Amino acid sequence: MSQETNQSENQTTPHEEILSPALCEGDKTLRAAVGTSAGASPCNTAPCKYTQEQSRHICPLRCALDSLYLSFHGTTFEKVEDRLFDLKNIAQGNSPIRTSQAFYQILDHQFEVKAKGSGKFAYVLEDNWFRIEVSSAKSKKLPLAYVQIRSELLTFQPLKVIIKKLKKIIHLIGDYKDEPRISRLDMCLDLYTTDHFRFERINEEQWKTKAMQISAFYTNKKCSGYSIGKGDIVGRIYNKLLEIKLSGKEYLFPLWKEEGWNGEQDVWRVEFQFRRAFLQEANILFLSDYLLNRQNLWHYASQHWLQLVQPNDQDSNPSRWPVHPAWQEIANACSCTEPKRLKRVTKERIPSNHYLFVAGFGAITSFMAREGITDIGEAFGEYWQQAEEFHKQHKGFDLNQYLQSKVEEKAKRFNKIQEK
Repeated sequence: MSQETNQSENQTTPHEEILSPALCEGDKTLRAAVGTSAGASPCNTAPCKYTQEQSRHICPLRCALDSLYLSFHGTTFEKVEDRLFDLKNIAQGNSPIRTSQAFYQILDHQFEVKAKGSGKFAYVLEDNWFRIEVSSAKSKKLPLAYVQIRSELLTFQPLKVIIKKLKKIIHLIGDYKDEPRISRLDMCLDLYTTDHFRFERINEEQWKTKAMQISAFYTNKKCSGYSIGKGDIVGRIYNKLLEIKLSGKEYLFPLWKEEGWNGEQDVWRVEFQFRRAFLQEANILFLSDYLLNRQNLWHYASQHWLQLVQPNDQDSNPSRWPVHPAWQEIANACSCTEPKRLKRVTKERIPSNHYLFVAGFGAITSFMAREGITDIGEAFGEYWQQAEEFHKQHKGFDLNQYLQSKVEEKAKRFNKIQEK
């Protein structure tokens, strides 16, 4: 999403009042509201291929937990910190061949050790499964570790399997006793729309929300999404297919196709991000709390915190406009169950074939067009020769040296240790 435009706001209300009336009639506390299913609408997760209804506005493809951030409270082992300190110094070096060795192996994971910490956390470890921020053993206030579980892993593996593996990893980093606490979670619904409804045609005044800020984004002068709120809850509605075309992360395509996507329709994502402060007020502290209340979280966000309303020519006050039927379908569509398809998720952050074999040809095709070369064999030979001359003249070292340093650098980024 790009090209932010300034939009307006609607009134804000303190947390203790946002749910009046809420899911639980007469109860004005956030905890009771999110923690009960009273009044929650029934879920309708059947995609369009399974229904003959002609009046539907959306076709749901996937409802899921898209991101999960956990805090482990405890103390880092001193021996582990000594090793991480050394690897962090290696990562800060100038030689790619040297810095490529800044890996920390835990079980079957080869974590890249970043050259810098994150915030107050001294060390950062990363692979395609987890991003783990680790505190110094001397820290008395910070958690032992702050962990982001990657979206692809959550897509294809059961949560209990992921957490079991993560606990084993953290046990080898430091001493902790309590269950990990949820610091943030993101829930999402992927969908495509029918001829009855288009997100691109929404006017900003149709968003009815308790947030202070609404921002719209445009790509090629066409609306590609909205970001709503900046506080304890954030809503995002955006063209997910457009994002994937830019990122090259196509692992969702087979899942969407199984639910009726034809491979060409624009897929939109409705996403809600819940931060620690909101989750604590709602008494959702641990994973067991989330599993009991995930449907209620979605219901609260889509029914009380944010709604899309339908303009009424007879009423100039948008706050009285009725909920748009498309949004009602969205509110009722999400149950966020376990992954339907299980598959192995690589721990390496390797680029996709699309990135390598489509985007990767950008330089050589540009060179061919510039030089007026049409034969691909001739183009590669001439490209290599001119590249060698360029590096000798402007970089001061051999092209092979340059390429080897880039290979080492990217091997580290991809969590691929090079054979020596």
